[in-house]
Amino acid sequence: MLFFADENIPAPAITYLRENAFEIIGISESTDTKGLSYINVLATAIKMNAILLTLDSDFGTLVFKNELSPPKGIVYFRDKGSDPLQIAKWIVHRIKNENLRLEGYFTVIEKSGTRQRKL
Repeated sequence: MLFFADENIPAPAITYLRENAFEIIGISESTDTKGLSYINVLATAIKMNAILLTLDSDFGTLVFKNELSPPKGIVYFRDKGSDPLQIAKWIVHRIKNENLRLEGYFTVIEKSGTRQRKL
């Protein structure tokens, strides 16, 4: 499973995911993808066949309200916590312990739990 991390995903979270055997590419790590518009972020995730990780709820609006084509999956972190690693710890825990399936879903992860909506 390939993940594409939006610019707002902290670099320590990306590193933590890699250290836990996740294949992830961060927008902030490449000069080719820095500063992409929302539409281009979606298009890049689609082209990469990746699951988008973001702290921005606008991607839900673009996919569900504006009916733009979604990537393989979207994970929106509603709470980011004060620890830059928190979102990475949540996703690792939920994938490993809750058998969370991300492909084909808009997934909202927050401190209190997880919600999903089919894309």
